[in-house]
Formats: sequence, structure tokens, C-alpha cells
Amino acid sequence: MKIRLIIFALLAIGLFAVLGPVSAMAESTQMCEADEEPCTKPAKHFHFVGTVTQLSLWLINVTCNLLYLGSTNGTLESPQALEGQLTITMCDNFCLPEEEDGEKPSEIERSGTELGQWNIFERLVWSCGGTCIYQEIRWHFLGPLNGGGTNGTLTSAGEVPEEGVSCPSDATLETKLESLSPVYIKS
Repeated sequence: MKIRLIIFALLAIGLFAVLGPVSAMAESTQMCEADEEPCTKPAKHFHFVGTVTQLSLWLINVTCNLLYLGSTNGTLESPQALEGQLTITMCDNFCLPEEEDGEKPSEIERSGTELGQWNIFERLVWSCGGTCIYQEIRWHFLGPLNGGGTNGTLTSAGEVPEEGVSCPSDATLETKLESLSPVYIKS
């Protein structure tokens, strides 16, 4: 009897070890035009505007205007697949970073109520007193219901370049963007 109980206990522990991570998977994600559950108006196009700044203690800081145009198929996924393009203009200090042309894949994954992690796989090359190359930008999404302004915001801070020639060791990238129309993140 005790051996059966021990075997049952070991099987139960093994089952929880296998099923435990499944229950901790990220929530499904859907971008919506309205604050509603379920989402009946998926947001299929996004327009975010704001600034991007490269900071360095030994080089000049450079701030530029940033536009992100994105789209999605509007389905419920985890993560939600997106396509988008960054456009950088109006940089100060006579500097203009280069971004690759064309739409780039990105994704957003809901991490809580009106919270998400938005990754864009865009190669940015900053050649301003040294060349710094950023391969991916990881934005933090705040929806309008969670302090993200009127329409939702994307922010990042402390993005570190992945490579570069004469790139300052303390160089970091910061962004702050606001949506031009309401974008809610639902599950």
C-alpha cells in the first residue's frame, strides 16, 4: 500500500512538472480599436509618433523625430505578429541615423491588463562621431487604460548597441512614441 502511494505521489509530481509550465504561458494578444471584450474591432493599422535619442556621456546626444507605421492581420495570437516601418527625420546636431528600407517584422505580447512587450526587428545605424548599430528595439507598451496617455504609448530606455565601429561603450537608445488613434491590448 505504501509503495502504491509513493508511486502515485511521484507520478503526480511528474505530471505537475510537465503541466506547470503550460499554465504559465503568455496570454493571447490582440490589438483593438475599442476597449471591449471580446474585441469586435481589431486594430489592423497603427501610427505612432515621437522621438528617438541616442545618449552618450562622451559624444553629443542626438534626438530625432520617429514615426512607426505598422499593421497586423487582427487575429488573436501569442505573440501578435506585426509588420512595420520606422522613419527617422529632423535630427539635431547634423546627424541622421540610417534605417533599413521596407517593412520589418515585429511582435507584441500581452503581459497584463493594457501592458505588453513590443519587439521590432529593425537595424538602425547611428554614424555620429562613431558608428553604433542597434539590431532590435524592445518597446514597453502601455494602453490608454493603464497610464499610456489618450491612445497608448511605446517607450524604451537603455537599448544597448550590438555592434559598431568606435561606438561609445556608454551609448544607449531611448524612444517615446504615442499612438495617433486609440490602441488597446486584449486577450
